[in-house]
Amino acid sequence: MKRKSLIILFVVAVAFALTFVPAKSHAAITQGFHDVNIVSAGPFFGKIIMIVDAVDGSFRNQWLVLNAEMQNSLLATALSSISLQQEVRVWVMADSVTLPGIIAQTCYSILLK
Repeated sequence: MKRKSLIILFVVAVAFALTFVPAKSHAAITQGFHDVNIVSAGPFFGKIIMIVDAVDGSFRNQWLVLNAEMQNSLLATALSSISLQQEVRVWVMADSVTLPGIIAQTCYSILLK
């Protein structure tokens, strides 16, 4: 009985500790053009977002929110890039947009290379 209680206490302690471990935060990338590979893109809580990796390896899994005024054409370009497995050049602002569960930056331009 004592051993079973000890195991249950250990499992609860581990679950409690993992609950309060902060999620990995991504440092904001600088404003300007960046050459990236688009990992995925699509809708997320009323916004269109994409996840990108830098071609030179300077950042990985960076979340970008597409500019609301041009999100349809930007999404079309992003999806074309994914289907063609082609690098793109994106213009990123040095802002931060808070969405449920993530912090992203705004993307204003996507250019196929």
